[in-house]
Amino acid sequence: MKKLFILCVVVVAYFTLYPWTFVPFHERSTILERLQLPIGRRDYFDIVVNLCFYVPLGVLGVLGWWRGSRVAGRWIMLAAFGAALSFALETIQAWVPGRDSSLLDILTNTIGTIAGARLGIALDRHLPTGLLQGLRSPRRPMPAVLIVAWLVSEWFSFLPILRISQFSDSLNSLMQVSSLGWVALVGAFVTALLVGRLLRETLPSSVYSIALVGACLVLPARLFLVVGATPWPLAAAFAAGLLVFYFFLIQGRATTQLLAAAVLLLIAGEFAQCYLPSRTAESTDPVLAVIAMLVMIWLKDRPPTTTPLPTPHLREHNRHENRHV
Repeated sequence: MKKLFILCVVVVAYFTLYPWTFVPFHERSTILERLQLPIGRRDYFDIVVNLCFYVPLGVLGVLGWWRGSRVAGRWIMLAAFGAALSFALETIQAWVPGRDSSLLDILTNTIGTIAGARLGIALDRHLPTGLLQGLRSPRRPMPAVLIVAWLVSEWFSFLPILRISQFSDSLNSLMQVSSLGWVALVGAFVTALLVGRLLRETLPSSVYSIALVGACLVLPARLFLVVGATPWPLAAAFAAGLLVFYFFLIQGRATTQLLAAAVLLLIAGEFAQCYLPSRTAESTDPVLAVIAMLVMIWLKDRPPTTTPLPTPHLREHNRHENRHV
């Protein structure tokens, strides 16, 4: 939970200071605007966004850092931390073009942190003892890193679409199929096979099916992100690749060899585009596919890493083993 709290802070800083372009401060008379009552729909929308944006910070702060402290102490520490973080980021925003910083944003961010702390305290009271300490890390961390890298490459910059004009452009991208070739479809299909295998290496069987459904939704979800929608044939080819892996390759002994052949096919297709008119060969997808393939070959005969059980779970495990001796 502490790592998630740190990650939440990074995410808040990223979206607050996006697009990370800074200019000399010479156009404004003040850094932070004074408190003003909301006067329009956009102001109310900003208040709601600022409130919700800091709620996860309060929840993870309680569960990760200040879980064992007194209730009053948790309120004070989290409120102070949320206010300090918001003050620092809102001050830096004065040098980001197109962004406005105000004392009202700091106030709403602090209230959002306090609301998150209240929710975290409620969750803390209802969570079973030792549940958070018993959460295990992924069985094999390297495939998990590759999955996260793939997700970042598809969703960056993670900004949602908030305007009708942007959604219309994204919808047009969804229907852009005239420039697609068979190499792009094969690339999406092979990528799905690799993602399916990486998920299988990372997750236990109990959540693997749910993870595959989530992977199928990654490309369609781009319709609602600023990055733009993926053409629907690519999303369909990707989903088909996940289904093929789940129903035909998940238990196969020759899965690694079949995936290696698919990667070679992808590389050959990209190389062939060098000699096709009006085509541009790209090396990014084959390179990433080869890296994923090498990692899976390296993991083929390696046992999964295990996380030591917490003391209460270890005692229960030993007691269970002694019964069978």
